[in-house]
Amino acid sequence: MSEKKGLDGRVLVGKIVRAHGIKGDVYIHPFSDNPDRFSAGGSLELADGSRVEITRSSKHATKNLYRVHLKDVDTRNDAEALVGQNVYVRESELPELEEDEFYIFQLVGMAVYDLSGNLLGTVKDLLQTGGIDVLRISRVEEKKELLVPFAKEFVKDISVKDKKVVIDTSQLEDLL
Repeated sequence: MSEKKGLDGRVLVGKIVRAHGIKGDVYIHPFSDNPDRFSAGGSLELADGSRVEITRSSKHATKNLYRVHLKDVDTRNDAEALVGQNVYVRESELPELEEDEFYIFQLVGMAVYDLSGNLLGTVKDLLQTGGIDVLRISRVEEKKELLVPFAKEFVKDISVKDKKVVIDTSQLEDLL
């Protein structure tokens, strides 16, 4: 799942990118792969902590955007005032995952070890490239970052409970 942790137990799930029409609809670019995240009847939290209810929703057919109508956002001016704002849900509102699943925000801050148990650094982010995702790791000893393809041949184990990731560095020797 691709949600990212925000502030105060909130998880960043999207960004309002533009207004649509004259009745207050907005387009949201999702950071979530949950197709129900922006459904009518749901709610989102704005950066200021206010909650807004989604009253109508549709997914744009050709772009990765959701067109939604938020309760009490009734004019284009109201909608334009929201453009650029991130939208969140509470961490407690996220669906439970299977044992081998995790949210991206859970990876951030995890310690990264090689197969021998040597600490390499800390996960800073998971970059979603459109192809193979890439772990961005802040190195312990150097002020460099290590970018590791997020693929089974490199990432050997992820333990949310232990807050650690184990990677195989044998194919990354030139980068270390």
